[in-house]
Amino acid sequence: HGLGMIHEKFECIISNPPFHRGHQTDSGMSMAMLEDVRNFLSPNGQLIMVVNRHLPYRQWFKDMFGYCDTLAETNRYHVLKAALSPRK
Repeated sequence: HGLGMIHEKFECIISNPPFHRGHQTDSGMSMAMLEDVRNFLSPNGQLIMVVNRHLPYRQWFKDMFGYCDTLAETNRYHVLKAALSPRK
């Protein structure tokens, strides 16, 4: 998943995750990364991702972190943020 060899915790992870395997759309790679990313965030760590709008990342963030903030968006992309600690 790209994080397997890392043994540290981070305040912030920023990613533009893959969603293609060859020419086919495969969101499984991104979902697998999202399931693991919580293990690499410090207690107040946050995840920021640039993602394609047509994939359900907003819901995935809500499912995994309880909320999702949209930092920016265009007609093709979102910049989404979630964190281990709830928003204040």
